[in-house]
Amino acid sequence: MTRLMNVSCLLVVLGCLALPAMLSADNSVLPALLPKLIVCPDGLPGVKAVGVAVGDLSPDGARRTGLTKDALDTTLRAALMASNTVTVPDKLGDAYLYLDVNLLPLDGMRSTVYSVSLRLKQRVSMTRLDGWVVYCDGTTWEKDAVGIAPDARVEEIVKNQVRDYIDQFTIDWHKANDPAQ
Repeated sequence: MTRLMNVSCLLVVLGCLALPAMLSADNSVLPALLPKLIVCPDGLPGVKAVGVAVGDLSPDGARRTGLTKDALDTTLRAALMASNTVTVPDKLGDAYLYLDVNLLPLDGMRSTVYSVSLRLKQRVSMTRLDGWVVYCDGTTWEKDAVGIAPDARVEEIVKNQVRDYIDQFTIDWHKANDPAQ
């Protein structure tokens, strides 16, 4: 149900962004419909505090690789705090990084297929033409990877991938918030 709601919110937000282009070729209607529309490629301008959430790991994958949700949370928080970009509150707020790691151990082999996804989710709203306001969490920045590795190296590889994503987040955050850099 949650996945369906997330997809619905994404479709609603995309529809909101496409609507002005459909209504007026010369954008004369745009200011009246969406007076506070800010178009930015990654949704990073103005982000000052980012919470952290880590998804659950599969029990089989965690057992075979030694990777834990707590270890991923610690890695993500440490890398984000070291980036000197945003504050990292203990609770989720209007913006948070969601780390989703999936592990699929391969039967008969000592290897695991893994995926790592890091998404910046932010509270977004849309005012429809009929006056209703819709709120949902929207993904405004995202990085994904898939790979296969020996079980003994999965923990190291996934943690390094998380650190690499935070490095990319830092670069993108500075581009959006420090234009002179």
